[in-house]
Amino acid sequence: MSESDSMVFTYDGFDAGSELGRVDVPLNETRSSLWADVFGPADGGGDCLPQGILVSAMMEGSLRAFGPRPAGNIHAMQWLEFVGSTPKLGDIATVRVHVLSKEIKHERKWVTLGADVSVDEGLVMKGKIKIIWAA
Repeated sequence: MSESDSMVFTYDGFDAGSELGRVDVPLNETRSSLWADVFGPADGGGDCLPQGILVSAMMEGSLRAFGPRPAGNIHAMQWLEFVGSTPKLGDIATVRVHVLSKEIKHERKWVTLGADVSVDEGLVMKGKIKIIWAA
């Protein structure tokens, strides 16, 4: 085992209720342009961004919040609930990632993470990410 392998975040490191990290994700022109390349221009025009861009912020935040992660994890499910205002160009999305639960089912290590996305201290999206953890 290499030194970097011993530093990988493992299933045993998850504790229900613990916060794994907070990440600020800028909802800037670059992100908006990349979004438009895939999904087309946002409806509504102006500074309003599509709510779906919050999903990309949630995923980036959850990936950057902690690690390194072992190879072989499987993103099995996700749930989303949009609860606040529509994001605007120039907003900063703050993603708070925390452990909701972990369990071993059929010899697989399942971890459920919560990801709360806020803009200007106001919650705009709640997400859950269910992962089959590899190590």
